[in-house]
Amino acid sequence: MTQSATSAEPRLRVLHSLAPPDNTTKYVNQMVEGAPPAVDVRFFSWGFALHGEYDVLHVHWPELLLRAGSKRERFAKRQAMRLVLARLRRRRIPLVRALCPHHRPLACVLVGSCRPTRMAQV
Repeated sequence: MTQSATSAEPRLRVLHSLAPPDNTTKYVNQMVEGAPPAVDVRFFSWGFALHGEYDVLHVHWPELLLRAGSKRERFAKRQAMRLVLARLRRRRIPLVRALCPHHRPLACVLVGSCRPTRMAQV
């Protein structure tokens, strides 16, 4: 967490796996508009995920991160995801998964399992 330049209140830097709001996905709009003032929202890029400074990675629809038009590009994205996950473990950055209760998400395959996770109230 970082300190705000104008106050002593710590700021939480959240990297969302989604693209910035474009008013086509209500969920993205809600995530940005509903974020408390002490939360800095960033949107996903592979470069920032691998090298940027953030406190939490929030993943929703993780399969979208790995979609690509060619096998080579899909392979590269999977390798990049492995590096991101290794970075999260090494730096102890929490990974928050948004799971939809009505279907078994591909997140289970990407992150490793679908065993119940402890929920934290923010």
